[in-house]
Amino acid sequence: MDSERKRVEKKEIPKVLPRVRTEVELPVEKPKTKSNYSNKFIRIAQDSSREEFRVISDRVAKKEISLAYYAIDNDKGYHYYLIN
Repeated sequence: MDSERKRVEKKEIPKVLPRVRTEVELPVEKPKTKSNYSNKFIRIAQDSSREEFRVISDRVAKKEISLAYYAIDNDKGYHYYLIN
């Protein structure tokens, strides 16, 4: 019987290291606040009448308002003016 038995080689079992739990501090998100400029803009469409643009240009000349930016919404363009 001993001669019929095959010799079994012992294989080395890899050691499994225990998982180390590390705690990572996530950055704290600041609460979203409303913009301070929400009610301080005048919006005028690109295809507005000449009279509306004349009124706006007079106010710009008096430095009551200043051009903030130009934006496009779908196919229509708008000039945004900041009230000083």
